[in-house]
Amino acid sequence: MSRWYSGDIEGKFWFGIQSSHAADRFGVNVCKFVRLDERFDCWQEFKTLDDAYNVPGDGIVMLRYSFLTDDLTRVQGELDSMIANLHTMLGNDKYQKYGIDSIRTCHQDNEAFNVKTDIIWNLSHIDKLPINIVAELADFALGCSIENSILNTTACNFYADLE
Repeated sequence: MSRWYSGDIEGKFWFGIQSSHAADRFGVNVCKFVRLDERFDCWQEFKTLDDAYNVPGDGIVMLRYSFLTDDLTRVQGELDSMIANLHTMLGNDKYQKYGIDSIRTCHQDNEAFNVKTDIIWNLSHIDKLPINIVAELADFALGCSIENSILNTTACNFYADLE
C-alpha cells in the first residue's frame, strides 16, 4: 500500500524508505493527528496518535502539517545541511550525476520535479545506494516541495498518510 501526502504539495512517500513523519525534520510548528470520519465527511483533531486510533468506527488517521513564511529559514537551513551531507555521502561524481543542485531549482515546475525525482529513484536502485543515502534523497525532495510552496504561496499545508 502506498502512502501519500496531499494539500499544497502532493506526492508519494518513497516505499520502504521514507517515514510519514519525514516533514518533521524541517522544523514544523504545527503537526496534528487528524482522523477523517467518512460517515460525516469531517475531520477531527487529536493530541496523540493513540487518541486518534481509539475512536470507535471507521476513519483514516493522518498527520496535518502547516508551514508558514516564518518557517522558511529553518526549511532552507535543513535543505542546505542536506546538500552538504549528500555531497559528502555521494562523492562529487555521483553528486553531479544525480543533479542534486537541480532538484532545488526544478521543483518550481511540478512536472519537471516529478520527472527528476523519478530519475533519482531509478538511479538509486541501479547504483544500489545504501538506504541512508536514498532516505536523505527522498527527504530532500520533500523539503524542496515544502520550500517551493512557502516561497510561492506563503504557506505549505498538507496531510500525510500514516497507513
